[in-house]
Amino acid sequence: MSAPSLAPSWSDAAIAHLRDATRCPVCGRSILVDARCRVCGADLATEDAAALWRASQAAATALEERERVRLRIPVIVAPAAVRPSTTPPEGSPPPESDPATPRATTGGATTVQSVLAVAGAGLFAIAALIFSFFNPDLTDRGARSLVLLCVTALFLAGAALLHRRRLHSSAETVGALAVVFIALDVTAVAGLTPAALSGWVSAAVSTLVAGGALALIGARIGIRSWSAPGLVGLAFVPAMLGAADGTAGPAALGWLGTMAAAMSLIVVADRGARISQGTRRAEIATLTAVQLAAGLLALVHVVGVGDDVVETMAAGAAALITVGLIAVASARRTTPRLWAFVAGGALTAGAAAAGISVGTGIALPSVSAVALPLAGAAVGLIGTALLRGTDATWVRAGALIVLALTALPSVAVVGITAVFTLTRTDDESMWPSVVAAAGLSVAAVALIVTGRVARRRASSARGFGAAAAWVSALAVFALVVTPYGPPEATVAAGAAIAAASGEALRRRSGGARIVGLSPRLAFALTGHAALGVAVVVAWSTAELAVASWPGVLAAAVWAAHAAPARFRWLHVAAAYGYSLIVAATALALLGLASVPVVSLTTTAAAVVAIVATFVRAVPVHAWWAVLGVTAVPFVFGVLQVVEERSGWTALSTGITFVLALALLLTRRAGLVPPLRAVFAMLLVPFLAVVIVCVGAWLLPVSGSPIVLPIVAAIVVCALPAAGSVEATFARRVPASRMPVLLRTAMESSALLTGVIAVALALGREAAGFSTAVLVLTILATGTGAAAAAGRRRVLWWLAGISATGALWCAWRLWDVQLLEAYVLPPALGVVAVGAALARAARRGSRLYAGGLLAAVLPSVVALAGMGGEARMWSLLGASAVLASVGALVRSDSAWGSLRTPTLVVAVLAGSAGTIVAARAGLTAPDGPGVLVALGLGCLGALPAAVAGVALTRTMERRLAHRWALAPALMYVAVAPWPAIRTDAPETWTMWAVMLAILAGVVTISALQRRGRGDMFPPVWFVFALAFATSVAAWSPRELRVEWFSLPLGVALLIAGALHLGAAHPPERGTLDSWPARWSGSWALLTPGLAVILGASIAATFTDPQTWRAILVIVMALAAILIGARGRLAAPFLVGVVVLPLENVSAFSVQIGRGIDSMPWWITLAVVGAVLLILAVSYERRDGEAAALGARLRDLR
Repeated sequence: MSAPSLAPSWSDAAIAHLRDATRCPVCGRSILVDARCRVCGADLATEDAAALWRASQAAATALEERERVRLRIPVIVAPAAVRPSTTPPEGSPPPESDPATPRATTGGATTVQSVLAVAGAGLFAIAALIFSFFNPDLTDRGARSLVLLCVTALFLAGAALLHRRRLHSSAETVGALAVVFIALDVTAVAGLTPAALSGWVSAAVSTLVAGGALALIGARIGIRSWSAPGLVGLAFVPAMLGAADGTAGPAALGWLGTMAAAMSLIVVADRGARISQGTRRAEIATLTAVQLAAGLLALVHVVGVGDDVVETMAAGAAALITVGLIAVASARRTTPRLWAFVAGGALTAGAAAAGISVGTGIALPSVSAVALPLAGAAVGLIGTALLRGTDATWVRAGALIVLALTALPSVAVVGITAVFTLTRTDDESMWPSVVAAAGLSVAAVALIVTGRVARRRASSARGFGAAAAWVSALAVFALVVTPYGPPEATVAAGAAIAAASGEALRRRSGGARIVGLSPRLAFALTGHAALGVAVVVAWSTAELAVASWPGVLAAAVWAAHAAPARFRWLHVAAAYGYSLIVAATALALLGLASVPVVSLTTTAAAVVAIVATFVRAVPVHAWWAVLGVTAVPFVFGVLQVVEERSGWTALSTGITFVLALALLLTRRAGLVPPLRAVFAMLLVPFLAVVIVCVGAWLLPVSGSPIVLPIVAAIVVCALPAAGSVEATFARRVPASRMPVLLRTAMESSALLTGVIAVALALGREAAGFSTAVLVLTILATGTGAAAAAGRRRVLWWLAGISATGALWCAWRLWDVQLLEAYVLPPALGVVAVGAALARAARRGSRLYAGGLLAAVLPSVVALAGMGGEARMWSLLGASAVLASVGALVRSDSAWGSLRTPTLVVAVLAGSAGTIVAARAGLTAPDGPGVLVALGLGCLGALPAAVAGVALTRTMERRLAHRWALAPALMYVAVAPWPAIRTDAPETWTMWAVMLAILAGVVTISALQRRGRGDMFPPVWFVFALAFATSVAAWSPRELRVEWFSLPLGVALLIAGALHLGAAHPPERGTLDSWPARWSGSWALLTPGLAVILGASIAATFTDPQTWRAILVIVMALAAILIGARGRLAAPFLVGVVVLPLENVSAFSVQIGRGIDSMPWWITLAVVGAVLLILAVSYERRDGEAAALGARLRDLR
C-alpha cells in the first residue's frame, strides 16, 4: 500500500476560485474595484453578495474536507504484469465527467516539470563547464576536450533514450543542452587545429557535419531542440569559411553567403513543416534574424575592402545591391513587408555608394561630393519604383529613408552656408550652396518621377508632390543664403523673394487655408525664411538696419497679405516690435544714453498702445499684439529701475500707468476679464515705481525712509479703492464675476507691493529695522481697518501677519536672539483665539491646531539643528502636559474638538528625546551609547504612546487608528541608530532590538488573521523599522549579513504564510492591510523570499564565500521543492530565478578566487541531478499533463 497521489485535482482549482476575493463571482473576469465589477457591473456591497460569499466559503470548506478524506484512501500497488481494473467497485456511483476537470495539454503551456528539467539540466551543464574550465587540476586541452565530448555524448544518449520512452518534455530539455555542448565541442576542435590550417575551416567543417546531423536526425525522430539549432548552424558555415582568410573581402562574401544560405534554409524549413503538417515559426524567425545580422556584418566588413575611396565605395555598392537582391528574393517567400523595406533601402543605398564611386573615379571637384550620394540615391529611388513582385509601399519607404539620409549633407551645407551668411564670415564661397541646391533639385525631380510611376501602376502615390515641393523650397532657400557680395545685395534679395512669394501665393490661392504639409505651406515658409535672412543680414551694421527698415517693413506687409487672416496678428506684432527696435537704434545713433533710449521707446510704445485702444478701426487681435509688444520695452524699463532710478523712468512708468488705467476703464469690446484684471493688478505697482523714481530724482540722499512709508500708505489706500472698482463694474456688468476678479487683482497687487516695500525696508541699509517697523505698522493698521470696514476675514490674517512682522523687527532692533521669543507670542495668540472660537462653537479647532503646531514645531527643528538640554526637557514636559490634557478632555465636551490636535502635537513634542539621542550619536566622538540613546527614546515615546492610545479612542477611521502608535514605536527604534559603534555588545544589543521589532511583525500578522490587528501600525512600517535597525547594527561589519537578512526574511515569510488559505472579506487588500485581505503566494511569500535570498546574492559580489554560494543554491532548491509540492507559484519561480542569478554572481567574482571550484561544481551537479531526476520521474509517473506536470498558470 502507498499513499494516494498528491496531484492537484479539479477541487483545488474550485477551492482557489471560491476563496478568491479579488475577482467577480458573477462573471469571473474582472478585478473588483470598490466592491464593483468593471465588466458585468455586479454590485457586491449588497446583502445578497454577502450571502453568496458565505455560501462560497461553506462550499470551499466542504471541498477541503473531501480532499482530506480522499487522501486517506489506501492504494494497493498492483504488480507490473497485472493490469489494474478500471471497473468501479460494486455499489459505487458511476464516474461522471466534470467540466472543471483540467484536460491533458500536450503543448502551449509551460509545465512545472519542464521548468524543473531545464533548471536541473542547466545546473548540471554549468557544473560540467566549471569542472572543465575552472578546475585547477585539469589544464590539458585534450583532456578538457575529451571531458566535453563525454558530456555531449551523455546528453545526446539521454535525450534519445528519454524520447524513446515518450518522455518528450525531458528529452527536449536534455537535447537542448546537448546542442550547447556540441557548440563547445566545435570550439574545442577549432582550438586543436594545426597551425597550418585555419581554425575557422575546422569549425566550418565541424559545424556542417554536426548541424546537418542534428537537422536530419532531429527532423526524423521529432526532437526540435536538435533540428532548429542544426538549421541555424548550417547557415553560419559560409561565414566561417569567409573568416578563414582573415581579410575583409572574403569575410564580407562569407556573410553574404550566410544571408543567402539562411534564405534557402527558410525554404527547407517551410517545406518540412508542410510535409509534417506542423509549424516552424521559431526556426523561420531565427533564420530571418540571422539573415538580417549577416547582411549588416557583411556591410561592416566591406569598410575594410580596398585601398582608396573608389574601391571601398564600389565594394560597398556591390554588397548593398547584393543584399537588396537577396531581400527581393526573400520578400517573395516570407515576411514580405520587412524584406521589401530592406530591399528598397539597400538598393537605393547601393546606388548612392555607386554615385560616390563614379564621381570620385572621374575626378569631379571635391565640392561635388555633397550632391553625389543624393544624386545616386535619386536614381536608386527611380529604379526601386520599377520593381515588381514586392510590396511597393514598403519598398518605397526604405528607399525614401535612404534618400532622406543622403540629403542630410546637402541640408547641412545649406545650414552652414546660412550661418556663414548670417554671421558675415569672411572668405565665403557660393559654390557649396549652389551644388547643394542642384542635388536637392535632382531629388525633387526623382520624387516627381516616382510619384508618376506609382500612379501609373495604380499604387499609392500620396505625398510625393508635397515632398517634392518641400525639397524644392529648400533648394530655393539655399539660393537665398548663397553669398553674392555685399550685405545690401543679400538684404535686397531676401526681401524681394519674400515679397514675391507672398504676392504669388496671394494671387494663386487668395488666402486659402493651409492644410497639413502642403506645397503652399512650404513656399510660405520659404518666403518668411528669406525675410528672416534679410533682417538678420541687415543688422550687420546699425546704419544698414535703420536704412533698410522701410523695405523690410514692406516685405513683411506682403508676407502678411499672403498668410491667412487669423495669423496676420503675428505679422503685426513682429512688424511693430521690429519698428520699436529700429526706433531705439535710431535714438542710440543720435547719442542718447541707454536709460533715455529705453524710457523714450517705452513711452512711444505706450502712446501707440493708448491710441490703438481708442481707435476702434484697429482689429482686436492686432490690438492685443500691440499691447503684448508694448509690454516688452516696459519690462526692460522695470529692470533698469533696479539699477538706476531717474526722471526718465518716472516718465515712462507714468505713461504706462495711464495706459493701464485706460485699459481698466475702457468699454471697448475684446478686452476679456482676465486681461482687464492684469491691468488692474499693475496699477499699484506702477504708481509705486513712479513714487520711487521721483524720490530718487528729487532727493539728494537715499529716499527709502521717506518713500517706503508713502508706498505703504498707497497700498493701504488701494484696498478700499479696490472695493470702489468692484462697485463700479458691478453696476456696469451685473451678474458677472468680473467685479470680484478685478477687486481680487487689485488687492493682490497692492499686498504684493506692500511685501516688496517691507523687503526693501529690511534690505536697504538706509532704511533698516526702524523703517520696517513703521512700514509694517502702517500696513497692519490699514489692513485691520479695511478688514473691520469691509468684513473681509482674509484681511484680518494680513493685519496679524503685519503686526507680527513689526514685533519681530522690534525684537531684532533690540537684539533679541531667543527663537521662542519670536515664535511663542504669535503662536499662543493664535491658540487663544482658536480656543475661544472653539468654545463659542465657531469651528476654531483648525486655528487652534495651527497655533499649537507653530508653537512646538520650530522648537523641535531648532533642537535638531542647535541642540539644547533645556529645550529638550521643555519639549518633553510639554509633551507630557499636552498628552495628559488631551487624554483627560472628553470628546463630547465643549473643548472636545481640541482634543485631537492637542494629542497630535503631544506626539510631535515627544520626539525631543529621540532627536537629542540622534544628535549626540552623530556629533559626539564616543556617543551616548546604545542603551542611553534607547532610554532617551523611551522618555519621548512614553507620552507619545499615551497620546496614541488616546487618539485611537478619538479617531473614527481605522486608517487613522493604525498610525496612532507608529510615532512612539519609531522614537524607540530610531534613537539608538546613530549611537552604534564598533563594539560587539552594542551590535548584539541592536540585533536584539531588531528581533524584538520582528516579533512585533509576526504578532501583528497573527492578530490580523484573527481580525484584531487594525489597532497597530501596518506590517510594512514595523518591518521597515526592523530593516533600518538591522542596517544600523550591520554597519560596523561585526557580523555577516546573513545574521540580519535571515531573521528579517523569516519573520516576513511567517507573517505572509499565516494568511495563506485564510478567508478574507471581499474588500481588496492594500499596502497598509498586508498581509490581511491578500491572497496567493506572490503577494504573501515573495517579500520574505526576496529578503532571504536577495541579501546573500548581493553579498556574493562584495564578499564572495563558498558557503554563502552553496547556501543560496540550497535555499533555492528548497524553495523550488516546496513550491512544486504545495503548488505555490512564488517559491517555485523565485527559486528557479535565483539559480541562474547566483551562478552569474559566482562567475562575476571569478570562481577560484572567492569561491572554491570543487565544492561549487559538486553542489551544482548534485542539485541539477536532483531536479532532473524529479522532472523525469514525475513525467514517467503521471504523463505530460498531470501531477507536477501541471501548468505554471495553475500554481497559486
